[in-house]
Amino acid sequence: MPAFTNKFAGKRVVVVGGTSGIGRSVAHGVLEFGGEVIIAGSSQESVDRAIKKLEADADAKGRITGHVLDLNAGSLQDMDKSIESFLTKVGKIDHFTHTSGDKLYLASIEDIDLDKAVQAYRVRHLAALAAVKAIKKHDLIREGGSIVLTSGGAFEKPILQWTVAGGLLGATVAASKNIALEMAPKVRCNVVLPGPVSTEMWNSHTDDVEGMMKEYAKSCLTPTVADPTDTAEAYLYCMRDGSLTGAEIVNDCGNRYK
Repeated sequence: MPAFTNKFAGKRVVVVGGTSGIGRSVAHGVLEFGGEVIIAGSSQESVDRAIKKLEADADAKGRITGHVLDLNAGSLQDMDKSIESFLTKVGKIDHFTHTSGDKLYLASIEDIDLDKAVQAYRVRHLAALAAVKAIKKHDLIREGGSIVLTSGGAFEKPILQWTVAGGLLGATVAASKNIALEMAPKVRCNVVLPGPVSTEMWNSHTDDVEGMMKEYAKSCLTPTVADPTDTAEAYLYCMRDGSLTGAEIVNDCGNRYK
């Protein structure tokens, strides 16, 4: 039996945020290596569209299912309950990945709106904590499995107007290390720190995504910003390396060096 390519064979992987961008590429990678994927997205339309694409791209009919999980619906308590309900319905899994994100809240210090700052933590950070809470409470990840969270390269490189966003990314890195400690020895936890990645998320920031990506590329050591299929490799590695826990994987196109 192959020692490397079969590491996802028979494994069940949940990807919250798996309907687009990095998350969809992570799901594609798991499926291509023979795993089963459960994706969660904010609408039935996005879930159906992602399943159709993934089934075709990864030849994965019968190995992918999807659920609607709107992380912005209701109060924080409502979100907590909906995440717990989703995960308990899914049942036992081998890996959990959180890639969900929404529009980043960028503001100069003197213009920070505290309500918006709190909201900025909801999808990217608090939803991930709610998922980990449910996983721990109901013992949902099999021994040897893992949790992979998402932060960002801006955590290590200060950028003007990124005080709230950078703090959010740093909070997720810090939380991942504590999660690794509390989940040990049965379950591992790691965090990926992508830099600029060409995904649909940027559509909410500008009408000229191509121009924005060209500008971001100027701050990278690589000639272009990342493609999500490259960024997804870090998540696959975090799941497959049974010795990796409490780690930060930085794949930021060399952004922090330029």
